[in-house]
Amino acid sequence: MRRKDKEIADPQKIEAVLNQAQIIHIAMLDGERPYIIPLNFGYAENTIYTLTLHKFLSSSLAVMSEIVAFSGQMLDA
Repeated sequence: MRRKDKEIADPQKIEAVLNQAQIIHIAMLDGERPYIIPLNFGYAENTIYTLTLHKFLSSSLAVMSEIVAFSGQMLDA
């Protein structure tokens, strides 16, 4: 991560973000090309659950790179 002062490494803080967020953005590499996918998700017992009907996305997530990042987003009511 470029800005270490913005990185969240504490597992409790990561879990708090996941419990409050409504959308996550998952960033991966496809070979050498990065891409980001916004997803609705569920979170329980240290597992992120997503649902997609897109074959490309399903296969991409199944074989994702070792380099993965995500951010959570809360939507305004």
